[in-house]
Amino acid sequence: MATLTNLYKRVKGELETYSEMLATSNFDKDLFDGELRIRFKNEQEKRIEQLQTVINNHLLTLLRGTKKENANVSESELLEKYKKYTFIQKLKLLQANNSKLMHAAEGHGCLRMQGTTQSYHMYDSQ
Repeated sequence: MATLTNLYKRVKGELETYSEMLATSNFDKDLFDGELRIRFKNEQEKRIEQLQTVINNHLLTLLRGTKKENANVSESELLEKYKKYTFIQKLKLLQANNSKLMHAAEGHGCLRMQGTTQSYHMYDSQ
């Protein structure tokens, strides 16, 4: 969970830095044309949405695995209570309950990578 927290903070920070950079008047806007700026911002927002989906999925796994009566409740009903929390607060909740999450994941057939380092090089995807 610590890695997910770091990744979420980094992506949010990159988007905030990018927005601040564009807001400054000394930024050379010719280097970043309008279409490229929009594309970059959309990609960053999509990354944040994907991370938020992963966080919500982990939270659902935790909620469904800790109480048997949650097994037949819809996702929206389970997450309703946690809508007021920020995603950083949700990550802290998941970190505090990491052992319960691991136990809950076993019962629902969730796959977890353990002891494997996954690397990604951004230029390999092109």
